[in-house]
Amino acid sequence: MYGAATALDTLCSQAYTSGKMKMAGVYLQHPNLPLPTPEISAQAALFLGYLLIGAPAYLMFVNLEIYLLAQVWYKPLSLGFIGAPISTAITYWLMFFFLVLYTKFIDGYQAWDGWSHAAFHGWKPILKLMIPGIFMVCSEWWALELISFLAGYLGELSLASQGIISTIITIAYQLQYGVSISASNRVGNLLGAGLVERAKMASKLSMQFAIIIGLFNAAIIISFKDILGLIKCTSYVLLLIGIFEIADSINAIGCGQGRQFIVAIFSTPGYFFVGIPISILAAFKLGYGLKGLWFGDCKRRMKEDRDKIESMIINDPDV
Repeated sequence: MYGAATALDTLCSQAYTSGKMKMAGVYLQHPNLPLPTPEISAQAALFLGYLLIGAPAYLMFVNLEIYLLAQVWYKPLSLGFIGAPISTAITYWLMFFFLVLYTKFIDGYQAWDGWSHAAFHGWKPILKLMIPGIFMVCSEWWALELISFLAGYLGELSLASQGIISTIITIAYQLQYGVSISASNRVGNLLGAGLVERAKMASKLSMQFAIIIGLFNAAIIISFKDILGLIKCTSYVLLLIGIFEIADSINAIGCGQGRQFIVAIFSTPGYFFVGIPISILAAFKLGYGLKGLWFGDCKRRMKEDRDKIESMIINDPDV
């Protein structure tokens, strides 16, 4: 869903500054369609069955959130296992509901011209951005999940370390997420207004901020290395994490330019034909364990980011 919503990063931000503000509202309507869900089994099926109650709300929330960016009481319910997916589903609906209220009564309604039959037409440019966006996001998330899965074969210690590392990455990602939002919308706004040179400058500045924040995150993480080194293999892997914090801003610049396809072309094969094979080789054949799993992915990211920078900024005079 999030990958599909990246199409709005391009279309809404450019429509807002291109003199066609109302088209942002039409674009918002396109992706809000229910998506098919795969059949799974046992407890996973039960968990996802309840969680999917909130899927439409989360889909619409993500789309509405991107649309807007372009412009203590509790009681235990004793629900047990299903309490987690139910609470998450309710949260998704509340997120969407309050964002609708904000749009209606505070700000963001200016580009909404009501429900339109135009939303049933013009799907070609939407799908052209949506499908690569899905591959761009899903390939990254699937690769990270695969690393976590493979860590389970390295023993309980490596699996516990992987849990710590995943949590740290999620926390560190929040800073980079802010840069990616601003990069995507700023570049899209400037391109929509026809200001190509300023869009190019915004792309380069965003890249510089991404590198600075990546280094900052790496420094913070490394400073806690000795504390988290209680699990020995965790401390080594933490040295590699800062590299992860640069890629998201580069991807966001691609979304702002409407180049999800270019990002997906580099990302999807890079994960599954370069990063994962190197990770498996280093972890299991060469005996580096969890360090090897992360080394392979970091090696792939460094090459991929360099290729995307050359393709989208350095070698393209039109941004």
